[in-house]
Parts: sequence; structure tokens; C-alpha cells
Amino acid sequence: EDGNLLWTDGFDNVVTYAGQNQLLLQLTGNTTVVGPFLGLIGNNTSGPVVGDTIVSHAGWVEAGSANSPTYSGTRATLALGAPSNGNIATSSTGNFTFTGSGNVTGAFVAFATGATSAIGNTSGVLLSAGNFTTAQPVISTNVLSVSYSLAL
Repeated sequence: EDGNLLWTDGFDNVVTYAGQNQLLLQLTGNTTVVGPFLGLIGNNTSGPVVGDTIVSHAGWVEAGSANSPTYSGTRATLALGAPSNGNIATSSTGNFTFTGSGNVTGAFVAFATGATSAIGNTSGVLLSAGNFTTAQPVISTNVLSVSYSLAL
């Protein structure tokens, strides 16, 4: 609340089949990269799995306007640094300021044609999703900063 660090966590992402296929398609040069956008996972019953898509992910819901915890603004637009040794990471964090209380259980990345920063947008491709080690409770005015990296 007063700028004090409350917790830090790291977790592995599930890179979905849809995300893998879209990355491979990007190599052909026939598609335009849109995004990527970082969203938060709220209620999580069974977690992300490799078969999840941006439209269908039965084990979790996106936090935000329709699901707690709510936050102001939109999904974060990820700014990625230069790739090195098969890795790429964000050059800045995605920041989320909460307007309601609840548990944040993880994060996901959406990209490709149709993807937008709008909370709840089901266009585009779900690249990856993952759970925090432990669900984290948040209250109104808390700020969550999330970094992202991908290794091939």
C-alpha cells in the first residue's frame, strides 16, 4: 500500500499449441505481429494447459472487468527486449492497479491478428499462461508489476 514490496514469485508458463503454431507461422513472414498483451488470471480451478486457447480455457478466467479482482486500465502491452541465446524478456514490467479485491493466480500472454489490450478480448492467439506458485490476495489500490520471458 505504501510502496512496500509485498511478495515476489516466478513460475513456468505453458506455451499453448495455438501459440506454438502462431510462432512458427510468424517465421514465414506472412503474418503481422500484433501485441503481445499481458493479462491476469483470476479464478483458477485447474490451471492453464497446453490445449487452452484465447477463447476456450476451462480451468481459469481472466481477471478484470467481469471477474475479480478488478483493475483499472487494460491488459498491459509488453515491450520486449532483444533476443539473446534463445531467450527474450520484457524490457519493462506490466503494471496493474487494482480497483477491487480478490486473488490473482497467474498471468497469460495473447498476441497475433485480432488481439487487443481490451480485458476479455477473445480474438488473437493465447501464446502462454501460467500460475503463480501461490494465489496472491490483492486489495483496491495495490499495484502488481509483472515481467515476462520466453525461452526456446
